[in-house]
Amino acid sequence: NNNNNIATIREQILQDRRQYQLLAISSLYLTIKTSAKLVLGSEFFSALSHNSYSIQEIEDMEYTILASLKWRIHAPTPVEMAHSILALTLPDTNLTKGTWGYILDEVRF
Repeated sequence: NNNNNIATIREQILQDRRQYQLLAISSLYLTIKTSAKLVLGSEFFSALSHNSYSIQEIEDMEYTILASLKWRIHAPTPVEMAHSILALTLPDTNLTKGTWGYILDEVRF
């Protein structure tokens, strides 16, 4: 049963300081990966931990988190999608700040 596996993993993590820290680092990695405008790879978080956790350990814990959440994480909002799409096309267009702001305002509603 998947719920039993999740409960077992949760208990193991709460009992082991190293696993708990790995969970915290992997959670931060996942949060930044899904919601920040900058890209920080798992190698950054491995280095941040002074290599206490390998890239593979961080990515494995990320998968454990996602699996336990059944992959239900923050989905991008329409404004975030519009911003991402426009940011990709902006270098090839001549949008003024006013036009950019107007488009983002229109997407909000």
